[in-house]
Amino acid sequence: MTMRQFPGIPGRFGILGFALVLLLGAGCAVQPRTLAAPAVVGPPPDLSFVIPFGTASAEMRGEAVFVMPDDLTVLTGQSIVIQNDDQAMHYFAEAPIAPGQTYRKVFGRPGAYGYGGVLSCSIAERKSVTVRVVDSLDEGAATRSAPTTPR
Repeated sequence: MTMRQFPGIPGRFGILGFALVLLLGAGCAVQPRTLAAPAVVGPPPDLSFVIPFGTASAEMRGEAVFVMPDDLTVLTGQSIVIQNDDQAMHYFAEAPIAPGQTYRKVFGRPGAYGYGGVLSCSIAERKSVTVRVVDSLDEGAATRSAPTTPR
């Protein structure tokens, strides 16, 4: 039985060697891998409040109304967002929030920020609010006490 000869490859060992090289080469080829995307860490979610319609009128009649907690804790970079669905002007951190408008305040540095006075916070129980800004949950969780209704 005669073996077919390939130019440049001698005899039987040449064919086996050639096949072996092809098999080894195929096994060593780089296989595509799917790499997991790096985790993207974004800013913490907003701490949001909505002032319901009728809040100012109910307060003037002495009725139970929406009340924002007077002590809030947020993470550095987190925003407090207040949407005014009431028909009256309200205030937070001395900023006016007109009816139908939304106010956003980003807290970028750790610390305690107190807002007090006539126009400091018209929706907090004591008309003042303290915002504590922390770097991590170990220092204090980003919290919002549930708004209370009785005054």
